[in-house]
Amino acid sequence: MYDGHLDADIPRTTPKGKKTTSSRVVWTGRNCLPFLTAIKDYVVIKKPQVDAAIEMIQYISHQGGDIRGRGGAPDDLEKREVLGQLISHLNERVFNE
Repeated sequence: MYDGHLDADIPRTTPKGKKTTSSRVVWTGRNCLPFLTAIKDYVVIKKPQVDAAIEMIQYISHQGGDIRGRGGAPDDLEKREVLGQLISHLNERVFNE
């Protein structure tokens, strides 16, 4: 339904040094819009990131462009970069509090 993929059994180490695994679901490009739209009213801690990602999607080319800058107009690339930096900054704030 949401056209993403699952990365399972990713090895990691906890802050206390315990070896464990985790999983993540990944969407890229315009494929993440249906999922973000579905969860946006329920997200609490990362709401600004979801809003920025939804805005970023409008600057991704319909012809296979993605958030890394492949495809789309140069002005759109600059807007995606600014929004990507905002999301990174917001993520740092969430994880460092």
